[in-house]
Amino acid sequence: MSKRNTPQRRHAILALLAEQGEVSVEALSKRFETSEVTIRKDLAALEKNGLLLRRYGGAVPLPQELIGESSQPLSPWKAAIARTAV
Repeated sequence: MSKRNTPQRRHAILALLAEQGEVSVEALSKRFETSEVTIRKDLAALEKNGLLLRRYGGAVPLPQELIGESSQPLSPWKAAIARTAV
């Protein structure tokens, strides 16, 4: 993939991570036919955006306890349901 395909590659990395639960730099490098340095940069950017956690040699999804309610604000409709339920 060329530089202009970086967003597509990163999206594909996230899709693989969701499917497999863990990805390795080596496997991603082979799959996308790019250098391990490029994959490490992709993983660093995705981690900086709060989309995954880097681990030695790869990455894993964010643990659910790190994904707070603040990352997904309630819609007014859901907030009204919550107020009614309480």
